[in-house]
Amino acid sequence: MKKIHENSPCCRAKSIKFGGKRRHCIQCRRTWTAWPKRRGRKKKRVSRMVMIRFLRHALGSAYGRTQSSAISARTMTRDILRSRDLFCRTTLWPLPPKAPNLIVIADAVIKQVERKQYTAYCMLVRSPTETEATILPPIILAGGETQLSWRIAFNTLPPSLLSCIKALVCDGHRGSVNYAKQHNWLIQRCHFHLLAAIQGRRSRFAYSRHRREAKHIFDLVYRVLEEREEIPIRAFLLKIEACALSTTSRELRKVLLGFVNNYEDYRTYLYHPELELPTTTNTAESCIGSLEELCHRLRGFPTLYSFEKWFEALAKFKKRIKCNGQYQQKN
Repeated sequence: MKKIHENSPCCRAKSIKFGGKRRHCIQCRRTWTAWPKRRGRKKKRVSRMVMIRFLRHALGSAYGRTQSSAISARTMTRDILRSRDLFCRTTLWPLPPKAPNLIVIADAVIKQVERKQYTAYCMLVRSPTETEATILPPIILAGGETQLSWRIAFNTLPPSLLSCIKALVCDGHRGSVNYAKQHNWLIQRCHFHLLAAIQGRRSRFAYSRHRREAKHIFDLVYRVLEEREEIPIRAFLLKIEACALSTTSRELRKVLLGFVNNYEDYRTYLYHPELELPTTTNTAESCIGSLEELCHRLRGFPTLYSFEKWFEALAKFKKRIKCNGQYQQKN
């Protein structure tokens, strides 16, 4: 088989082999090296497995590993960061499920980075027939959790995905609720946030001063959350309103009256059983909890770039999180 060589780079004439990697131009008699070796020290290759092992807790702290090796902690930290950047570049985001009716579980977390406040918006999407929710690319914006920031976060989703969303599971923040109402989404408010807010003001523990009042309030709230018939709910709501007006805690009064005004948003999972709506935002809380644990291992995020890259790497590594539908564990 006849070999075909590249044309001469000087005059574009025919070139011939001139021993080894050398080439010779038959017109100007010039010689050169094909694919010359790069000068300097060879660059060490970066493996994605370093990042994967770090996220799997197979690698300890850089200082601890230096005690049993000759590599410095600074070198090990640099290798992890290079592996993180490679992992983010070469790993694709998981594809969201293709279904006509999708559910979005959304929550946010506020972090201090470079003495400034940033809010990371975590959103996951799930179809009614699946048991796992897919993590969408997180959005990090400057400032606190506001209506405008929630609008910006939701608008980053592709239009094809927004058109398939039918319900939103959230903690009841005004920004996410208003956006859902404008797009005619069903709203399922988180039961855990409601019960935790009541528990913070009226504890059911044995040595609580308001234990009797707390047990009465929790019993009424549970009846409203789980009652299938609409007729007895009215009587329970009147009792909850009476408890709100008679309590000495302003925060508890605000929580109970808000529950009375928006109780239907807590019962969406009963009105639409075909969607298999989860009653809590535990899926998003689990993703945020993994971010908090990673932040603790890294002793914080020094820069905004570091915050964005670590959150991206964590989301691409986890890909999906278990979502149990309307199953709820009582407190």
